[in-house]
Amino acid sequence: MSDGEMVKSCAVQMAKAFGDDNMAKNGRCQTVSDLYAHMNAFVTKLTLFKDGFSADRPNLAHFPSCEEMRKDAPECEKTLPKYRADTETLQQQFKKRFQDFHTMQPRIELFTNPLCCNHRAAP
Repeated sequence: MSDGEMVKSCAVQMAKAFGDDNMAKNGRCQTVSDLYAHMNAFVTKLTLFKDGFSADRPNLAHFPSCEEMRKDAPECEKTLPKYRADTETLQQQFKKRFQDFHTMQPRIELFTNPLCCNHRAAP
């Protein structure tokens, strides 16, 4: 399998993994705290994927077809650091675009869970 085919396969698998979050975000009648929870889930998935690509022996449990390709063509593993870099770039862009949510975090926590929030950080 060529590098291009591996890239396409991993991209399709990432889209499927994030598709559930996208469906939830597009739903109507959601509060800001719901959207914040979806955003945090997305960031957590990105971190999980990045860490999976970072290991000495990459963890491709979330990418079954990539795992199969690695078994069939071990030389494809050389392209995995590129995915880590791409995932880091995506994380940085996401963090930059949604930085307002991070500044609102104490208020969102106060709304969603008033007994467990940091009362010193609350407005």
